[in-house]
Amino acid sequence: MDGRVGPFTILPDQMNTFNPLIILIMVPIFEAFIYPFTRKFIEITPLRKMGAGGLLAAIAFIMAGFLQLKINSTLEPYPSDGNVFIQKFGSESLPITFNGTTSSLTNGKNEIPSGFYTAEINDYSTTFNLSNNAYIFGVFDNQQGYVRS
Repeated sequence: MDGRVGPFTILPDQMNTFNPLIILIMVPIFEAFIYPFTRKFIEITPLRKMGAGGLLAAIAFIMAGFLQLKINSTLEPYPSDGNVFIQKFGSESLPITFNGTTSSLTNGKNEIPSGFYTAEINDYSTTFNLSNNAYIFGVFDNQQGYVRS
């Protein structure tokens, strides 16, 4: 979560203090200014206050729904049915053999069919169960040889 609000940064633990703080600020404002002004036009009853609060809550839920629709439209797409995303990263450009076939996994996201795979890099071999949505495959060169993570 990005907690930047203008020049300020709000930490997740600080969010819990906003509701009581807003109540302490808004109650005097409503009692001193908004309710006296509104009383000039209509009678304010507790039932009308609750109705107005419910209406504002409904508007807030509608706004949150539109915001979620916008967020969903910017998400990364899921892989096609029966496929998974595998992302290769690392400092080596070795040929990787998947199930006996040399693959040219590029750095970044690749879409391959889901299933069990045996990956071979030089003399190193490992087995993967690629059945969920996405995996990360790292190949690095170090002093002891090539490392898979």
